[in-house]
Amino acid sequence: MTLSQNLVRGLSFFAAVNLALIATVVAPSAEAAKSVRYYKVELNETAKKDKKIIRGTMIRCNDTSCRGKKTGAANSSMCAKIAQTFGPVKSFTIGDKTLDEEAITKCNRKA
Repeated sequence: MTLSQNLVRGLSFFAAVNLALIATVVAPSAEAAKSVRYYKVELNETAKKDKKIIRGTMIRCNDTSCRGKKTGAANSSMCAKIAQTFGPVKSFTIGDKTLDEEAITKCNRKA
């Protein structure tokens, strides 16, 4: 094997290692970004607090908007606890699903 063939092999190996490292760093970051916005909540009025751990996940609020990472708690339980902690809920989105008005009314009633 010539020196140039060894050089090409070495560069190919280096490129493959770099791609593998990039994949392990970028993929979890994309998932982490999604999970931060798993719970999206709009309140009827400005939040009573700016953050609180609810059912094992940090919920952060800014004015009337709250966000939180995914947790294993039931959606109705999370909604009620958020309403109880931060104030009446106007809308509640879990991932890509938004609760209907009836579910929001129940959520606020449980608070």
